[in-house]
Amino acid sequence: MEMKIGFSGYHASGKTTAAHEIVAQIKRSLCTCSLVTGAARSSRRLAAGDLGVDMHLEIIGLQLVLELRASQNSTHVVCDRTMLDYLAYGECRNLASSELGELFSSAKEFCRSYLRSFDAIFIVDGSFGNVDFDEARVVNDVLEAEFMMSLNRLVEEFGIQELVHVSPADELSSRVSAWVQKRFEAAN
Repeated sequence: MEMKIGFSGYHASGKTTAAHEIVAQIKRSLCTCSLVTGAARSSRRLAAGDLGVDMHLEIIGLQLVLELRASQNSTHVVCDRTMLDYLAYGECRNLASSELGELFSSAKEFCRSYLRSFDAIFIVDGSFGNVDFDEARVVNDVLEAEFMMSLNRLVEEFGIQELVHVSPADELSSRVSAWVQKRFEAAN
């Protein structure tokens, strides 16, 4: 059995913490598992405050590369962010109507198909007071409510509701853990 799980949600919502816990749970089952951390963390453009189409395309491309590399090395992949996040931030920044909006729209169409490679995407509803504990957030131009509306719109537009599990931030780890446990039990 191979499994690919992703987390989506506003920053500081517990995605990375839950992802680490699930990777540990999977590894305790004597399976290989790779964690893909959000590509935005390594974007020099984002660190410089670039919020344009080029930066979003760079991050989407890097996320794809990181996920493909992880799937070559492990039977299970856990992503602490998905491309849904980068698209939602891009939509909140109105990139589709920018001078390079066609490129953003093309990336969105690619992501529509690619996101079906996930077995489950856990969307975190809410954050822990928007406190960025690792101080990785360089920009904070998108409000949580706006981001979540965009994220939910994308899920509906892409028709991926069957992949999506919405969880409050304080219940995320336990819900994902229970989902993984059921998958393992069903495979045995």
